[in-house]
Amino acid sequence: MLLTSIKTDAFFPIWCDILARTIVPPDDISIGLVTGLIGGLLFVWRLRPRRVRRSAKWQK
Repeated sequence: MLLTSIKTDAFFPIWCDILARTIVPPDDISIGLVTGLIGGLLFVWRLRPRRVRRSAKWQK
């Protein structure tokens, strides 16, 4: 898990920079805008409550 985290943290800003440069080709979008948008969406997704599946023996 640590190795995956290191790789993700290394490549995330690179991919955000590439995405920021290719969204609007003649202009550049701030990398912070792209990073904040993706990070904000992931943060809201993680805050969303999960449905808990219970097995039949635990249900009453």
